[in-house]
Amino acid sequence: MRNYLRFLALLLLVAILLRIDLFFNIVYLFAAVYLLSRLWVQHTHRNLKARRDFTTHAFLGEKINVELMVTNPGLLPTPGLAIYESLPPELAASQRVREAVALVAAQTYRTDYTLNCQKRGKYAVGPLQIKVNDPLGILNQPEAHLDAEYLTVFPKIIPLQRLGLPTNSPLASLPAATSLFEDPTHVTGLRDYIPGDSPRRIHWTATARSGQMLVKQYKAAVARETLICLDLDRESYNFRYRHYASELAITTAASLAHHICEHEGLAAGLSLESYDPEDGSLISMLYPPRPGRGYLLSILETLAQVRLTDGSQFAETLHSRSMQLSWGSTVVAITGKNDENLQNTLATLQKSGLAVALILVYPDAESHNQPVSPGLPVYEVWTENDIEHRL
Repeated sequence: MRNYLRFLALLLLVAILLRIDLFFNIVYLFAAVYLLSRLWVQHTHRNLKARRDFTTHAFLGEKINVELMVTNPGLLPTPGLAIYESLPPELAASQRVREAVALVAAQTYRTDYTLNCQKRGKYAVGPLQIKVNDPLGILNQPEAHLDAEYLTVFPKIIPLQRLGLPTNSPLASLPAATSLFEDPTHVTGLRDYIPGDSPRRIHWTATARSGQMLVKQYKAAVARETLICLDLDRESYNFRYRHYASELAITTAASLAHHICEHEGLAAGLSLESYDPEDGSLISMLYPPRPGRGYLLSILETLAQVRLTDGSQFAETLHSRSMQLSWGSTVVAITGKNDENLQNTLATLQKSGLAVALILVYPDAESHNQPVSPGLPVYEVWTENDIEHRL
């Protein structure tokens, strides 16, 4: 465009110096062409419509189809469009969306591509840039016609056949009729006397009225909720297998939360420390245990973006977060390192009335041989198959 304007200025100078009408007419002609081209390009830019359709959330291993649509709703054709879509290399390393098209009035151009969700995270899809060229190639103006949208890839979910642990394990799913603890101030009904029932439970008025021994049924006082505490300190995982082990720990946390919320219908929460994916600062996250699919998706979205930290105090964070739970809640600690400090913390939580379980992911020999507190369930996870069959 600059060369064209220079040529036009030179032509005008020659016309002024020679005072020949033909040269002035040529200047007017080229000036009109420039003006019309500029108006044409601006009109095209102003009227072009672009849209991107795709699913904004996916699980690891899925393939997401993205459809791009560029429409020319104006009355003038677009002689040349150069379309370029920026793609995250982690999801589409070998794929490029670069197209050159021309649209007549009211025509829509469609194209699609596939994103391979091979790595958890939150990725920008776009922006979509469109360059409009005029018929003579004088002008071209790139424009981010469509802002970037984001695709969140959740961690892999390992389907658990069941929480196949003993009934006295803190992770076992108790039948609805079975309650660990009861609130004697809230009577929910009566039932027949069973040998071994405390005499304090006998409802004497109802027994006298009915002629048979009846006892009170109390409201369950235990909170059937689980807080999953995930250790993301890089020093907690075996140096040689750090990436694999930490990703396996994240997969374990996601699979447990999914099973508890979706299949057990119970409340699950999440506690962890991670680096902020935007500014790199250390942030502490807490999702108090709650039920529901929407809440589960919030947990999974967080797990999709977490990063390993340096020097975080897992045992201290575990203790402070767990002490905020209701009496009888379950605490699941997921880490790759088992030391005396962690054992003391878990023992303290047990004594305070919380049910506790420890999941060691790809532990080293020292953590594997570390003595554990009496009555503390410990589970070792070495592969994804262990998540499905051991927990």
